[in-house]
Amino acid sequence: MAFIRKKLIKGNYYDYEVKSVREGRSVRQVHIRYIGRSRLGTTSKNKKSVPAPVPVIINKKSVPAPVIKNKSENYDKIFASAIKTFPLTDNFEKAGYILPDGRMLDLSSGQETREQDHREIRKVKRLSDKKLFKSEALKEIYDKGDSVAMFNFMNMGAIRFSKTNNQVIINSIKKPTEKQIKKLQDAIKYSDSLIFDRTNFKNGDILNYFEKDNPEPRDIIKIIGFWNEKN
Repeated sequence: MAFIRKKLIKGNYYDYEVKSVREGRSVRQVHIRYIGRSRLGTTSKNKKSVPAPVPVIINKKSVPAPVIKNKSENYDKIFASAIKTFPLTDNFEKAGYILPDGRMLDLSSGQETREQDHREIRKVKRLSDKKLFKSEALKEIYDKGDSVAMFNFMNMGAIRFSKTNNQVIINSIKKPTEKQIKKLQDAIKYSDSLIFDRTNFKNGDILNYFEKDNPEPRDIIKIIGFWNEKN
């Protein structure tokens, strides 16, 4: 699974697309391409780095993340629909999402590892209902197959998850539940690396970013602490 890695060079952050490759018992990151100067900005001894905004990208145009029109929506029905659409799994390498109750959706398509893109959650009928969205522009964007359904699903409490080549990648909007915390702690046991980012649902910005090699279960508790910070 490819992902964006930030490097600090002479006080400036730069973005690179990399992927993890297993070699025997170890995992190394392979450079794919240089993207450009990161929107994290520069470092300062007296000032914290500003998190990098990561908007949804469609046809190279930035668009804000979606907003659910009816906040009283019965999420339980949508989660039930998701389970009917995608099977459940206990295998972390097959999982694509961790639900609030700790159960995981299988995005492996019957293979040994996750094969489907996380955006395939748009197959869930209710998430595909454009009446959920206020903006006509978002409705049009959804028709083009962007990440609207994925953002909505995460805003309901689902955690976007991937474990590939012993590397765990976590993307969350809502503060994880106790059952999700337990599942994440189990997932990172014996993992070689952990990458986490917390996304702002309203605009797609990254609020917090955390990366560590040889992670421990207590690192998940550190991540939960991000929700107690003022952003």
